[in-house]
Amino acid sequence: MAWHSYGLIEEDPAIMRLFGWPFDTTQALLRLVVSGTMERFPTLKIVTHHLGEGCFPFYHNRFNIKLPNLKNKLKRPVSESLERIYGDTAVDGTAAALPCGHAFFGTERMLFGTDYPFSPEKGEVYLRDNLRIVKEMDLPQEDKEKILGGNAVKLLKL
Repeated sequence: MAWHSYGLIEEDPAIMRLFGWPFDTTQALLRLVVSGTMERFPTLKIVTHHLGEGCFPFYHNRFNIKLPNLKNKLKRPVSESLERIYGDTAVDGTAAALPCGHAFFGTERMLFGTDYPFSPEKGEVYLRDNLRIVKEMDLPQEDKEKILGGNAVKLLKL
């Protein structure tokens, strides 16, 4: 059978999760914001995996461009809702994703995360890789410590 995208999807439908899951997660977050749910629950905080699945950090400016359309529907600035969304660092060892995620979430809203135990080596690969890439980020040590545990302690009131 010749390789083509449709054939690959037929053989392994799970491949659609590579982009489908991030897209669905992004839509869920977006709906929480634009529906007013975040406004109705002003203390609600959300931790999204995979740094917002990449779509929020990557397309943040596009979202900002559309914000004027939402001003008539929402009572509070959208930025107030976005500031209560946190992202974990479970990016399957993709180092380039972390600076993009950090630009959106900042140090204070990033939490260390992994896909443990769902990865090669029963989870050890992504755990090891995600820890390494956080430690190698061009950030002050204090910021790395917040990402690696301090933010979770504060958010979860531990």
